[in-house]
Amino acid sequence: MYRFRHRKQGQAGPVPPRNGPAGPSLVPLITGLLLFALAIGIVVHGWILKERRDFLEDLNNRLELTTELKAEQLIQWRKERLRDGLSILANETVVEGLVDWVDDSIVPEARWELQKWLQSLRYFYDYEDVLLVHEDGNVLYSSSSLFKERLPIIPSGLAEGIEQVEVDLFSLPTGIDSPSTLLCLAIPLVSKDSPSETSPARGALLLTINPINQLDPLLVESEHFEEFSRSWLVELSGGRLVYWGSDWTLFPSHPDLPIAPFREHVMNESGSFHIYGRNAVGLPVRGAAVSIPGAPWFVVTSVPLQIEIREQRREAMESVLIGVCFILIAGCGVIIYHRTFILDAYCRELEWQKDRTLMARKLFESRQRYKLAFDQAAVGIVQITPEGILTRFNQRFCHILGYSSVELLNKPIDDLTHPRDRLIDEELFRGLLDRKIPNYNVQKRYIHKSGHVVWVNLTVAFLFDPAGKPVHSVTIVEDISERKALEEELEHQRSQLLTLFDGIEDNIYVADPNSYELLYINPSLQKVCGSDWRGRKCHKVLFGVDAPCSFCTIPRVFAGDMPRAISWEHENLETKKWFRCIDKPIRWTNGNWVKLHIASDITDLRWAIAAVRQSEAKYRLLVENIPQKIFVKDRDLRFISCNQNFLADIDVDIFNLPGKSDYDFFPRLLADRYRKDDQRVLETGETISTEEPYITNRHEYWVQTVKTPLKDDFGYITGILGIFWDISDRKKAEQERQRLLLELERKNREQAQITYIASHDLRSPLVNIQGFSHELMLSIEKIQSIMKTAQVVTDRLDELTIILAEELPEALHFIETSSGHIERLLAGILQYYRIGQIELKWTEVDLNAVLEDVQQILQFVIIENQTDITVERLPKCQGDYDQIVQLFLNLLGNAIKYRSRERPCRIRIAGWMDRGNCIYCVEDNGVGIPQSLQSEIFELFHRLAPEQVQGEGLGLPIVQTIVARHRGRMWVESQAGLGSKFYVSLPKLQPVVRASGEKIALGPVGGGPEWGSVEGIVDL
Repeated sequence: MYRFRHRKQGQAGPVPPRNGPAGPSLVPLITGLLLFALAIGIVVHGWILKERRDFLEDLNNRLELTTELKAEQLIQWRKERLRDGLSILANETVVEGLVDWVDDSIVPEARWELQKWLQSLRYFYDYEDVLLVHEDGNVLYSSSSLFKERLPIIPSGLAEGIEQVEVDLFSLPTGIDSPSTLLCLAIPLVSKDSPSETSPARGALLLTINPINQLDPLLVESEHFEEFSRSWLVELSGGRLVYWGSDWTLFPSHPDLPIAPFREHVMNESGSFHIYGRNAVGLPVRGAAVSIPGAPWFVVTSVPLQIEIREQRREAMESVLIGVCFILIAGCGVIIYHRTFILDAYCRELEWQKDRTLMARKLFESRQRYKLAFDQAAVGIVQITPEGILTRFNQRFCHILGYSSVELLNKPIDDLTHPRDRLIDEELFRGLLDRKIPNYNVQKRYIHKSGHVVWVNLTVAFLFDPAGKPVHSVTIVEDISERKALEEELEHQRSQLLTLFDGIEDNIYVADPNSYELLYINPSLQKVCGSDWRGRKCHKVLFGVDAPCSFCTIPRVFAGDMPRAISWEHENLETKKWFRCIDKPIRWTNGNWVKLHIASDITDLRWAIAAVRQSEAKYRLLVENIPQKIFVKDRDLRFISCNQNFLADIDVDIFNLPGKSDYDFFPRLLADRYRKDDQRVLETGETISTEEPYITNRHEYWVQTVKTPLKDDFGYITGILGIFWDISDRKKAEQERQRLLLELERKNREQAQITYIASHDLRSPLVNIQGFSHELMLSIEKIQSIMKTAQVVTDRLDELTIILAEELPEALHFIETSSGHIERLLAGILQYYRIGQIELKWTEVDLNAVLEDVQQILQFVIIENQTDITVERLPKCQGDYDQIVQLFLNLLGNAIKYRSRERPCRIRIAGWMDRGNCIYCVEDNGVGIPQSLQSEIFELFHRLAPEQVQGEGLGLPIVQTIVARHRGRMWVESQAGLGSKFYVSLPKLQPVVRASGEKIALGPVGGGPEWGSVEGIVDL
């Protein structure tokens, strides 16, 4: 009644169920049904028990009609049987040792038997007590603690031998709520020291039996007879009762039993059987018989039927009560389930009204998402009927095949499938229809509209209606044409690679890392190990061993999460050949990792490497022992290596050299020069040779450097190799040679000037001397002709007087003047020559002291010409003191000689330090030197104003020679009519010491024009 909800107006059909469970929980219903079934089972069981009880009651009534025996006869018969049975047991060792805690006189071998026997007695609830009594009457053991003190009654004959001891029954007081007496059975115990039959007994075993219940102990323990309380122990050989536990009416008068039917039934058929009869007191009993393994007996047990009937009645009543309870509980469960179902129906009705709108919206959204995913999917999606007709598809599927949607609609899918793939597709499609497979994935070929083949990957599943009828399939179509082309290309490349491997002379094989099975061997290796390798282990084929090799690299190659390649070398001890092996993990055609092994013969290579190492050692020995310094730089112009001679210069360890540059060892200006040359080598790729300065350990000297590019096998420049050596001596020789050449050139020039002077300047006074000497000869001849006659002398006395007084003195004066000029000219030439030849005496020169000496020498001239001389504080220099005095003597003398007649003569002498040199300036306010004549005043014998100032023109050449010999410079700044400034540069106090030990100046100093020589100074 609650399967369908009420329909609204205009709504047809049942209301769809809400989302969630379809109804209330079935647990209460199922529980009620189970309880109901259980109650029915209990009632049935009670009915079965009732039927069994009725059967037993009927059997009991029939047994009560059997023969009755008198009570006195039964008791007497029972006593006799007990005596006989216990007499037999008393002769066995079972009763000789009863318990382990009895007196030491008990035989120890019988202890375990006694323990087992006593333990078996405890299984019977009608058993009263077992006592162990000493011969003096003390109770040694009582199972129920009824007897704890000394017994007042001692069994008769207890102290006598076994044969004289009579097993007797007597009564003992109990002291409990039971009959006033207990039937007691006394069994004598044999002494341990004398276990013979004639030995006296040391104690007795007393068994107390309730005479009312007639329950006796069972000698054999068995789980099958726990329900029975009376037992017989029957000997199979003669049918004689060995022991009984109760009296049976079946065999009342004789001990020999008709046991053959029992034995045959027990031993040959089921092993046990049931019997029914009466006991000694006439009560009906039910019995059973079973054989004892390993003994010539079987046990017959019984239980009174009245007791069993009572138990059956009680169990039936309990079953009926329990069944009624379960029926009531099941009814309550059904009622609760019914109420719960009604309440849940109303709740679902309310929830459905609330969720209906939400379900409709979700359904609409789901349809929209499905439509969007279907239409915009990056793969083709197709719906195909069971007959193979296209009913729905997206644009991607149309794009894959090149058809329009109109052309594909209702088109059979077989028309698009490649003929060779139709059979496979049909079998899989049929498997989907028969529901043998839930879905399938296959790669197949479609025919494009243009005719070419399109490879696709299909994932197909079928949609079935609730009745199990197929509706249509949903097929995902993925275009894999490019991937297939790539796979074909890879397969082609693999074939090419295998072809390449087949043509390589190296030994190559591919092995599975898990099974060590060979997958490929190239022909070169097959020549060594043979062609029978397929399906065999690599270690068996290659090395002839059954287990993997100890040096196998598979564990190392495939260790960790990512396999890696390794390379190693080994020597074949048989062939004495070396091989370089490369083991690399690769993907095989099945996608699994395999090991690719390539072994190359490197015997010749190792010999070549050894030869190269030997050659390198010789090269290293040569490099380390040649006097030249060698270094190697990389493309970044950083040092890589060098020889020991270069390391000694830069004072660095060979391990700290790599990565260093020129800036780490040399001054920046020098390092810039070195790097500029290195860059030129890297850019041009040509070898260069330069002569450049080199500074190490505060010493500077010249080196010859050759730098060449280092190239690899492809001609690419990888660095620079440099070698340099000390050429200071050669440089010094070249400088000396250059100096001598300059000196020779200067001497030749001077000689030419002297020759010119000798032919020009000396010619004038010689002409005068010759002319006036000729005039003197004529005058003398005239005088001699006049003096031949006195008359002539007198007449011509005036003429003679004129000759003697005027002409002769004048001629002699000209001759004397010309001779003095020649003398002074020769003296100047001699002084100029000596200045260039005298060895310099290098010492520290104080220019302030030099100027004081010069002013002292020129004091008369200075005072005579009223000259004002100002000397500033002058720096000290290095040179020859006498020649420096001569230098400033000539400069000051020239300044005074070429003073201006229009103003007082003023001379200022200043000095300063500039770039390692001492600069001195002699400034005057004389006549000055025109710009056009400034390049001529330093020539030999050149005079600026010969008509105004006397001199030979050797002063400035001497100054120039002194300055040049001191490795200095000299220049002039002057304007006509404004005075002149003569600059002199001399070495400072501490000149640089070169490797050769020669003291030299640091070079020229800027500030004025450079002059090749200084000439034209006018001497005093």
